[in-house]
Amino acid sequence: MLCIWRGGRGSLIAAFAALVLSCDDPAGNSGSIQVTLTPAGLSVSQGGTGSISVSISRGGGFAAPVADQTLALGPTMTASTATQVAAGPYPKYRFQGAIPAEYNKGVSVDITTVNEAGNPFSIIATNAWLAGAGSQSTFDLTMPDVSGLPGFPAAARLTAGLSDASVSAFGFNGPGIFDLRPSLGNEFKAAARSVQIGVPQ
Repeated sequence: MLCIWRGGRGSLIAAFAALVLSCDDPAGNSGSIQVTLTPAGLSVSQGGTGSISVSISRGGGFAAPVADQTLALGPTMTASTATQVAAGPYPKYRFQGAIPAEYNKGVSVDITTVNEAGNPFSIIATNAWLAGAGSQSTFDLTMPDVSGLPGFPAAARLTAGLSDASVSAFGFNGPGIFDLRPSLGNEFKAAARSVQIGVPQ
């Protein structure tokens, strides 16, 4: 099945009141899917401007009859705390915050320079790891110091200057570890919130 949607103003997080997907399966059958979103207090005006195109493709025909689906957005993330715990040749940061219960599979931190030209860094923790660390409803993640590993290039550290640290939490109700394996009737939800950090020279 190939479904294509084109929309104008807004974003996938701010959402539209409804999305309409036009679908054709390999046998030439056509249909449409209207997805109604409950934007959890976000308005279209908060989404910015531009054009968004989303394509969803799946081989083998329709998995089930085409029908309306209502998808409610999950809760927003509260702002996390970013604390510098080491400077010098290998700056490190600690990230702490709360995880809404709906995002029951894990949390990730992705650090990128504001101009996206520097060295990125990512941490991901599963729900099981968080439970072993003491709590599934909060996270406390500190960058490990890998500068002492044999062959680690010193230039691979966080790039000096301003960086965005995006903290994401995710959850789903079907099979999978970091992502939902496609299965009829199951949902994947995630939320993200960024904090800016100043990485020293």
